[in-house]
Amino acid sequence: MVVLLIRTKSFLSFTLGILLISCSTGNSETSIPVTTIQPSTTAVTTSLATLLNEKIAPLTGLAISDELPGAILAVKIDNSPDAWPQTGINNADIVFEENVEGWTRFIAVFHSKSPEPVGPIRSMRTQDIDILSSFGTVGLVGSGGNEKVLAAIDNSNLVNLSYTGWGDEDVFYRDKQRRSPHNLFASTSKLFSKIPAQGSEVRPPFRFLSTGSQFEGRIAGGLVLQMKGSMRAVWFWNEGNARFERYNENIPAVDSSNEPVSTENVVAVVTSYRPSQADPRSPEAITVGSGDAVVFSGGKFQVGFWSRNDNQSPWILTTPEGLEIKLQPGRTWVELVSPEQIGLLPTGSDISQVEWPS
Repeated sequence: MVVLLIRTKSFLSFTLGILLISCSTGNSETSIPVTTIQPSTTAVTTSLATLLNEKIAPLTGLAISDELPGAILAVKIDNSPDAWPQTGINNADIVFEENVEGWTRFIAVFHSKSPEPVGPIRSMRTQDIDILSSFGTVGLVGSGGNEKVLAAIDNSNLVNLSYTGWGDEDVFYRDKQRRSPHNLFASTSKLFSKIPAQGSEVRPPFRFLSTGSQFEGRIAGGLVLQMKGSMRAVWFWNEGNARFERYNENIPAVDSSNEPVSTENVVAVVTSYRPSQADPRSPEAITVGSGDAVVFSGGKFQVGFWSRNDNQSPWILTTPEGLEIKLQPGRTWVELVSPEQIGLLPTGSDISQVEWPS
C-alpha cells in the first residue's frame, strides 16, 4: 500500500517543496522523499531495428546486429575520487552500486559491449555473489580479496577472475599515470576468453517493455543519493539526451573519454546491510528476500517492491497492486541503498538546488 504524506522535513532538504511516499512492507516502513505528481505525455516509438527482427540483447532489451558471448563479465570498479574518471563504465549493460567500507564500489556488467580497457579495478566482496548469481555464467573480475572472500567466490557459481589469482600481465596492467591502488586496468576481450565456454548461459535479471510500449509513472527530476562515507551523487534527468546523467554532488561525472556517465534506467533497491562473514568491517547488501523499490525510466518513476526467492532468482519488480514493473530498453544502474540514503529531486530543479546535510 502506498500512502502520500505531506511532511515538513525529510532526509534531504530541498529548496523546493516535496512530498513523501511511504512504502510499507510487512511491519517495516520506508519514507522516501519524492516530487509532486504530474501527468506525462512522453511516448516510446517503435524502432526500425525491432521491426526488422534483429537480435535483442538480453541485459538491455535493445536490438543488436552482432553475435553475443554466451557468458557475462562483471568487473569491480573503484569509485573513490582517486579513481575518477573511470574507463569503460558507459559500455556496461548494467551497473550495481554497493556500499563498501568507504565511498562506494561499482559492479559493471558487460555483455553486449566489450570496451578496451576497463578500470580502475578493485577488490571483490561477498555481497557480489548474491548480486550476480542469477545472471547465468559470470566471470567476476577484481583485484583480489581476502582469503574468505576468494573461497566464497570459488564455492559459488561465479568464475573467479581475480588478478591476484593468476595475475596475467597480458590481461591486466598498471596505468603509471595513476596512483596505486587506483590504477589497475584490464582488457575485457581477453577476460571474456578466460570464461569456460562449456555450459555458458545468460539470464537477464530484469524484464523490458515490448516495442511500442511506454514506461508509465510520475515525472521526477532525478534521484539523490547519500551513500557510504562521503559518496553524494545525483542522477539527473536530461530531457534532451533522454538519459539520466550522474553528478558527484553538483559536479558532472564523466568517463575517461569525457562523456557524461549516463543510463536509461535507474533502479533503487531499498535494502539493509549486514556485516560480511568474511570481514565484519565490510558491509554486505541483503539482496535475497524482498523490500521497497523506486524504478526510474524515461524521466518518470514508479514506487513498488523488489523480490527474489534465492540468489539464483531474477529481480522481480512489482507495483503495490502486484503488477510487474518492466524497464524501458536500455542500460540500467541499480542502487543498493538503505532507506535513509535516497531522495527524489523535484522536477524543474537545478543540481545547485540540492542542499546536502552538513
